[in-house]
Amino acid sequence: MLTIGEKFKKLRVERGWRQNWVAEKAHMTPGHLSDIENNRTDPRLNELTCLAAVFSMYLYVDISEVKRIAEIQQRTTPALEPLQSPEVKLTTEVQQCATLALLEEKQRRFETVQDEYTKDIETIAHTLVTVQDQLVQVIETVIHRFETVQDEYTKDTAAIKHRLKKVQADYRSSAVCSTRPGASSKP
Repeated sequence: MLTIGEKFKKLRVERGWRQNWVAEKAHMTPGHLSDIENNRTDPRLNELTCLAAVFSMYLYVDISEVKRIAEIQQRTTPALEPLQSPEVKLTTEVQQCATLALLEEKQRRFETVQDEYTKDIETIAHTLVTVQDQLVQVIETVIHRFETVQDEYTKDTAAIKHRLKKVQADYRSSAVCSTRPGASSKP
């Protein structure tokens, strides 16, 4: 039969989790987690509950093993408060650690969503700047074409006016020649 530490190690390895990550989530050092997994030390009740919360499971252990751990703790730790029954204390601490783990997960998800929104906003801003640059180029092209057409129109208008003046002058000179006294319109 596997010990509690061996059970946690087996679960951790099966899930592909790093020892550092599990230790951080369970609020202990990686070395201490290693000691628990390798049966060099017995976990405290609060450590059991935090590990259980990290693995999102209930601890299915023999009550005798929990009582043994509680007795060891009671002997090695000064009694600052009356010791509750191990089952009640374990349940309360599991709930606290589970709540803490849930809050940390929600915070992580929030930060992930926030990062995604930030990236989306940056992408949109970049796209808007690109579109704005393209619009400026289109407007500059339209203005340049308009100015070119306007210049051509001005030149064409000047040429037409010049031709019109020449035609008018030719007409006047031919009309003057044909209206002179002594000029005959008959051959």
